[in-house]
Amino acid sequence: MFKTKAKQQGIGMVELLASMAISAVVLIGVVQIYANSTNSQRMQEAQSRIQENARLIMSTLKQEVSYAGNMGCMVMEDSQVFNFLAIQSDEIDTNADKIKDTPERWNFTDKPISGSNNTGLRNSDTLVLRFFNTNAIPLKKNFITSEDDKLKLNVSSSPYNKWYKKINKWDVISVSDCTKSHVVMVTAKPKNGELSIDKSSIATGSQTSTRGQKNAIASATSDIYCEQGGSCPGTVGSYGRVFAGGAGANLYELKKATSRSLACNASNAPENCALFRNAEAFVTGVTDFQVEYGWTNNGSTFIGDASTVANNNAWSLINRIQVSVTLAASMGNQAPLSRTFSETFVVRNNLKRGR
Repeated sequence: MFKTKAKQQGIGMVELLASMAISAVVLIGVVQIYANSTNSQRMQEAQSRIQENARLIMSTLKQEVSYAGNMGCMVMEDSQVFNFLAIQSDEIDTNADKIKDTPERWNFTDKPISGSNNTGLRNSDTLVLRFFNTNAIPLKKNFITSEDDKLKLNVSSSPYNKWYKKINKWDVISVSDCTKSHVVMVTAKPKNGELSIDKSSIATGSQTSTRGQKNAIASATSDIYCEQGGSCPGTVGSYGRVFAGGAGANLYELKKATSRSLACNASNAPENCALFRNAEAFVTGVTDFQVEYGWTNNGSTFIGDASTVANNNAWSLINRIQVSVTLAASMGNQAPLSRTFSETFVVRNNLKRGR
């Protein structure tokens, strides 16, 4: 009797190769889906980050442009604003600050807004906004500008005591009776309801927006008197007060982010670029900052950059500005996502606008 050979069991080479090929196709599909999902997530995160930063920049500029020219209880007018700030250029570390128009930056006499074009990083523009808020702290003693090196304030009640606590050394303040304003700098830490404004101290510190400034108060043409009937002999109709806190001359310019060691490069390292507000990085990832200005003179409307405004001596006539900001965000091994946002803002506190 013959025995039949048992049938061989298992997977042949052909079947093995076919299953491996199918598995490879499935694996490639899974990897591709994962990659697409990751890229989509990166795209959404980059878009969200860019839009959030754009909203922060534009909302801040909208508020500050609307404040520009406000001296507390009056608007900026050259004949009624006395600027007692003087620049000490030997105290400025130009390598650290790179502020090209520092003396002009603190000119409160007739320019609510000023700037420069193509002078910043990557041929960007700069913008300066000058204003004071409306938080008024009453004077407790007359301010005789040719004599006094301190301001005595009435901070015995709320909200004056709360506002007083927000004032810091080196802050710029406006002392006004609503018909004229004196711009001075606080030179010591506020205490006992007083503000020191002596002429010998020079603002220092790399994070101080007033670095290199000092008071240069000379014989004044008009003093500021406290309220009639108060604790000092005032002048009828006068009401002296100090406007401070969240005010000054805010300089916006594009610079390399201080926390980064590499140079600002929009094509592969946008996070190394930042829009600075005075001495601090305001928003990172900003790769361009451009400003145009509009004004009216003798019934005609004009639009131009900072050089055009300066050539036409029109800084005191500016009634609107248009800001264009380009923001970028890294996306791993892909090219950075970049978006440009533009918005126009109205200048509300300029007596000369629209003439």
